This record gives sequence, C-alpha cells and structure tokens, in this order.
Amino acid sequence: MPLLQMAAILTIAFWGESVWGGQAKWSILYGGVISVVNLLWLQWRLRRSERKESLAEIKRDAAESAQRITADLYLTVIERFVWVIALFLLGMVKLGLEPMALVTGFVVGQVMLLVASGPLGGDFFERGMNKL
Repeated sequence: MPLLQMAAILTIAFWGESVWGGQAKWSILYGGVISVVNLLWLQWRLRRSERKESLAEIKRDAAESAQRITADLYLTVIERFVWVIALFLLGMVKLGLEPMALVTGFVVGQVMLLVASGPLGGDFFERGMNKL
C-alpha cells in the first residue's frame, strides 16, 4: 500500500507544482510522507500487538485479552493523532511549507490508503496484473 500511496503523491506533487508554483511539490510530498508514516506506524503497532499474545493466550482469557487489545487500540489511535499533528506543525512552522499543498498531499495519501484497502484493495491489482 505505501507504494500506491507514494505513486499517487508523486503524481499530484508534480501536477501541484504547475498549480501552486515551484515549492508546492515539496509541501505535497511532505504531506504524503505524513500519510505514509501514519500507515507504517499503524502496521508496526499491529505487528507488535500480534507478537505480544498468541491465539492460545487470547482464547484462555478472552475478557482480559479483549481489554488489553482495546487499550492497545486506543493508545495506537492517540499516538497516530499526535504524530500527525506534530509532523504537520513541523512542516508548517519550522519548514515553512505551503499549508494547502501540505494538506493536499496528506489527503491524497489517505484516499489512496482507502482505495488500496477497500473493495478495490488487496489482491485487486494483482488479479488485474495476472490477466495481462
């Protein structure tokens, strides 16, 4: 999925350069990178959570496992929110990036994440490539 996100972000970045001017592509790219970092953080947390408990442990004490999994889920949501806000602030305040272009890159990255993981996602692209 990050490859699909980055391909779309690169396309929009070079298109955005003609719309907003020369430095807009860096803002769009940075916004897209925020989106990709957000996805990678989620994947890392999910893999880490899966390694913590085996299926046998979850079945043995389902109620306690459900509480731990729910707490881990909430913590992940909060962490991702904080990361995104911090990276947006860094981009706008410290790096002086164009806010509209930055948000555009982020939104394109998020939309591509939804497209890749939705009804079209997963093996849709692989099935299409196999038919060629």
